[in-house]
Amino acid sequence: MSMNAWILMGRDFSTRIKGIPFILTTILGVVVIVALSFGPTIMEWLESSFEHTVVDVFVVDKTNTFAPIILEVVEENPRDNLFITVDSELDEKNAFNMMAELNKTGVLVIERLESGESVFTLHSTNATNMMQNSILQSVLNQAMTRIKANELGLSPYDIAQLFQQVPLAVSYVQEGTDEDSTDESISYSDHSQSMVLAYFLIFFLYMAFILYGNMIASGVAEEKSSRIMEVMVATVKPMDLMIGKVLGIGALGLLQFTIWIIVGIVMASVQNLGLSLSSIPLSILIWFGIFFVLGFLFYATIFAATGATVSRVEEVQQGVTMIMMFIMVGFFVSFFSFSNPNGTLATVSSFIPFFSPMVMFTRIVLGQPPVLQIAASVIILLISIVISTWLAARIYRVGILLYGKRLSIKEIFRYLIEPGY
Repeated sequence: MSMNAWILMGRDFSTRIKGIPFILTTILGVVVIVALSFGPTIMEWLESSFEHTVVDVFVVDKTNTFAPIILEVVEENPRDNLFITVDSELDEKNAFNMMAELNKTGVLVIERLESGESVFTLHSTNATNMMQNSILQSVLNQAMTRIKANELGLSPYDIAQLFQQVPLAVSYVQEGTDEDSTDESISYSDHSQSMVLAYFLIFFLYMAFILYGNMIASGVAEEKSSRIMEVMVATVKPMDLMIGKVLGIGALGLLQFTIWIIVGIVMASVQNLGLSLSSIPLSILIWFGIFFVLGFLFYATIFAATGATVSRVEEVQQGVTMIMMFIMVGFFVSFFSFSNPNGTLATVSSFIPFFSPMVMFTRIVLGQPPVLQIAASVIILLISIVISTWLAARIYRVGILLYGKRLSIKEIFRYLIEPGY
């Protein structure tokens, strides 16, 4: 890389680090991290601040079977927000009349069809309250289980044994190892924490590619529309212009992410969190940095070339839409890979440069892919960066000096293929 590229990189970095967008997004990120670290406390406050869901219903049991069992379930598992009133002399009409007088939340009517099937209907003034419906549904499920168990002659102990969960131990075995080798056990809680970690980190990658990619495309279009390019191209090669802008904004992104990570580590040391940044393995942070840099370089060159093809800053969003679609697909494929990180979808996608920065990183965090696959993914991505840089440079050096019109797809292909350009 020439000295001019380094100078341009420093210019872009120093100019943007003092800008309001960088300062505001950095502060916003810090606020979000601090808010997440105090998440449990905030959630408790929100729960106490909003209305507490109370279920207080009349039960009209036309079968004379379920009501006593429902009362047994409620008495054995008392809740401060669940009240069941059963009156054998109360019919459906009177229950509706008394519901408003006694401020009840609803009337549960239990009927039996001619086929012998029982039907449960909740009549409520707040029928769309899903929390209320879920609480009552849980009680009815327990009551139905108990009735069916009684019909089969099962005791409460038999029911507990019937629904007892099987403790399944899972261990990871490397391919090609013998049976005497020590397996690496995987606990459910550790895997759940890894999933949370993977989600937040790939979300950071997703946001970084879009945020800084758009920043590059907008910066190129802005300089092009202001005719600054005409002066700069007279003394600097277009390749140096593009590389300087890409690396300048990339360094800005690394600085911003470093600030956020430091804030996260500080907050993790202050709060007693189940998942703290200080407990994240160093290897995960290193892989995050590698795929952040490689993914950014790959997409940044494409964003830079796209910014050079538009004639006005207002057209940038229209031009980068397709690139953003690839980034979104990569994010969703990564998310779908959570259930099977080494499945066919995840494995194939981790070798496609448009998706591999997020998908392969997800596999490393969750799936422990073979070393050869990781190496192949990184090598393919490196080769793709070289190719995308070369192709983007050909578009960039022509597009930055074209004013008044947007390059068509046909013209772009001509600049890429014909040696004269």
